[in-house]
Amino acid sequence: MINQNNQEYDVIIIDGRDSVNYFKQSIYNLSLNSVIVLDDSKTEKYQDIFKISKKSVFKYLSIECLKAAKPDYNRTTIFYKSINRLNI
Repeated sequence: MINQNNQEYDVIIIDGRDSVNYFKQSIYNLSLNSVIVLDDSKTEKYQDIFKISKKSVFKYLSIECLKAAKPDYNRTTIFYKSINRLNI
């Protein structure tokens, strides 16, 4: 797990079944200007992540595009602080 190595990260990519827990853990291992990228953020079960981000210092930018295998939209969200690696 990310919180077991006492390292700080500039970019964290989250894609998996336990994304809410990964996001919670990631918050404590971020450098000052880091970003978190959450894949498939359109999923209803990940809405707690957006609630957590609103209570913290994060803003977010969502990007939607068509999925390759299905005629459906996918959403990826970038959570960032005012000063960040991506300059957004």
